[in-house]
Amino acid sequence: MLLGLHEPGTVSICNNLVRSGMTIVDAGAHVGHFASLFARLAGRTGRVYAFEPHPNNFCILKHHIGRFESVIPVQMAVSDGETETMVKLCKKTDQPHREAHGFRYARCVRQSP
Repeated sequence: MLLGLHEPGTVSICNNLVRSGMTIVDAGAHVGHFASLFARLAGRTGRVYAFEPHPNNFCILKHHIGRFESVIPVQMAVSDGETETMVKLCKKTDQPHREAHGFRYARCVRQSP
């Protein structure tokens, strides 16, 4: 998918808010569409922390952001404290999902630095 065609309203807001040198946290970075946009907007002096707990998505994320040295990929979920939680994954697609019916759970643990 070409950057700018995915969630055009959100892309427009990001274009107006993100400036060179900023630090951005992309919580739930999925496969890196927005992490790549943030990296372009924040430039070489900025930093993007791209959090994605799902192993398959994280692998694709690393591939998509590989040319951006300012993006730091982190394979874990984001929480408001040190905790252990479950991420709902769809049985058919193995992707994170908000609906609880018919889904299995994958454990995500916040690691200490």
